[in-house]
Amino acid sequence: MFLAPPPRTVTPEMQQRFDLAIKEAYAYSPARSNAEQQYFHAHMHTRDAKVWFWWFRQPHRDEVRKRQKHESAAAKVVRGFDQQQKQKISNAKASLGLWSDSGLEESRQLFWQSFNSGKVFAQRQTFWDTVVNIIFARERNAISMVLELLCTAVINFTAGMVISIFAFVAQLPAMLLSYQPSWWSGLGFFVVSLIGACSVIAGFLLALWGSGTAAIYSIVYLANTNGRLEGGRGYRRPQRIHFD
Repeated sequence: MFLAPPPRTVTPEMQQRFDLAIKEAYAYSPARSNAEQQYFHAHMHTRDAKVWFWWFRQPHRDEVRKRQKHESAAAKVVRGFDQQQKQKISNAKASLGLWSDSGLEESRQLFWQSFNSGKVFAQRQTFWDTVVNIIFARERNAISMVLELLCTAVINFTAGMVISIFAFVAQLPAMLLSYQPSWWSGLGFFVVSLIGACSVIAGFLLALWGSGTAAIYSIVYLANTNGRLEGGRGYRRPQRIHFD
């Protein structure tokens, strides 16, 4: 899914129409700019009325609620322009199709964003776990601390990858709906995307677990070997007493 070519080919004419539609959707609109300015002024006007403890003071509370009505009306106008822009973008995407290069590329970007978010979560969690272990470590040798750090990193990265899958699945339906696919096409794309995402995560976790297991085994083996060598050096054969 994330490496295969798109099933639907986009012609240069289709790409040109798509680019023009996207450009039109993001084009400057005087009406939208005016609506945003009115909303900003209404928001600041409401904010000026919020004096100290305005909620418990009847005149100020009534004034704030009065101004909030104007702010809500201005915000509704801005949301209307936002909805029109989203609809234009959705129509442009629908002209290419969900199974086009545009749809596949957007799903790839969505997955890698979720994947990177999971890695960042694991890295931060491992960092703070390491800091806490170092602070509260008492009479512990370096080997045990390294082993605990490796186990903690493996657990955190596993949790981060699981979280990334759920984040990807949660964001995928909105992306699918933006292409206006049919019910069967959207369901098929969702299933294929989920299988591809799980395959990538499974491969990453298998490599992680394998590397972690090999590292832990190597550290334990070296520690035992060094312990036996040190024990051998400390042992001395008893000397016989010669009686002349």
